[in-house]
Amino acid sequence: MRLWGEGEELVDAAMLVVCELVTNAIRYGAQLLSERAEREHGAGSTITLNLALRPDALHIEVRDGSAVLPVQSVAGREDEHGRGLAIIAALAESWTCARERGGGKWVRAVVSRRYTHGG
Repeated sequence: MRLWGEGEELVDAAMLVVCELVTNAIRYGAQLLSERAEREHGAGSTITLNLALRPDALHIEVRDGSAVLPVQSVAGREDEHGRGLAIIAALAESWTCARERGGGKWVRAVVSRRYTHGG
């Protein structure tokens, strides 16, 4: 994103969103496949990250092999997990998710470029 000439505020916001989405994909989406799928495709699922910089926003998409959709939860003060989607919701204009027809899912977040243009 720095090569694209984006400012530190957008880079920082995007890094947090990407880290949360990828962490969720690793934690919940990259679980071992069934024995049959493991023989055919390997031991785990693939996680992909796509970034698209548009005039008004950065579009972030993470895909993984799990069909289980993320659900925003409310974490207690002592909880170690459960804040990721709240962080994404706070930084992004929007986020959404859906199952893939062939299996797996995608989660998308849109981060406004206002971070680089002074709000």
